[in-house]
Parts: sequence; C-alpha cells; structure tokens
Amino acid sequence: MSTSQPILNLGAVSSSPKKTTAHLLPCKIHHTGPVEPTRSFWDPQPSASSSDTKEAYFRGRKLKGKSVALPEGYKGVVAISSLPDQNVDADVIDLEKDSHGKLEVQAEFDEVVVWGHESLADAGADGYVRSLEEWVGVAGAIHCFDQGANK
Repeated sequence: MSTSQPILNLGAVSSSPKKTTAHLLPCKIHHTGPVEPTRSFWDPQPSASSSDTKEAYFRGRKLKGKSVALPEGYKGVVAISSLPDQNVDADVIDLEKDSHGKLEVQAEFDEVVVWGHESLADAGADGYVRSLEEWVGVAGAIHCFDQGANK
C-alpha cells in the first residue's frame, strides 16, 4: 500500500507571519500581479456614525464595511504558490500540474471586513458571510468523532 501525498501543503515563510485584515469588496479587479500598498488606493477609516463600522472610497465609490470575526478555533491565511511556473488564481489552485499544491503563508487574519456600496452589507443576507458560516458548520460536522456511533 503506497502512502499518498498531501493535497495541499501550507508552509509559513517565517515563524510568525504578519497579522492583517481581510477585506471582501463588492467588485472584480482584473489584475493578478502584486501592487505596492498605498493609502492613495485604499485607506479605510472608522465611521463617524458607529464605532464598529468603517468607511472607505475605492475608485471613487463610497463603501461601508462591517467586521466579521472568524469563528473561535479558526484562522485565515493569505498564501501564495511556492511552486515554480505555477499559476494560482485567487480562487482556484490547479493541482493537475503537480502531485500536490504548495502554498507559503504570507499573513494571518482573524476577521474579514465585508463591504457594501453606500450602505453596510447585511451580514445575515450576504452570501459570502452565510457561506463561511455554513462551511464552518459542515466542516465541524464531518471532522468530529461521534463516540456513540461505534457502539
């Protein structure tokens, strides 16, 4: 019996990756290369009307954001491909070119700011937030061990 390779291998670039905040913007950007961070493009500020919301402008449009914490026991990571000549889209990892994917963790986050145009995204109705919550529930259910099932 042969041992199988891991499907996805996450390795840290350093022993303590930097902390960051993930932002979920209601737009699609047709660019896959690096961009130097600059406050002229993106500078979210606390909202004057509420302490738990943020405001920002992106490409001339006003956005309002609300922080959504990841569930306890989970952490998010920003990772890039460490394989040479491997194209990794933001949402898709092509495992066909190699026996397993190799990603290097660049940063970690424990919250996601969900942004909406001119108004706050409704966290209860937002498909991304609902998907995250439902995925965590499904993952917990399939990875738990029910001791009563073995009797």
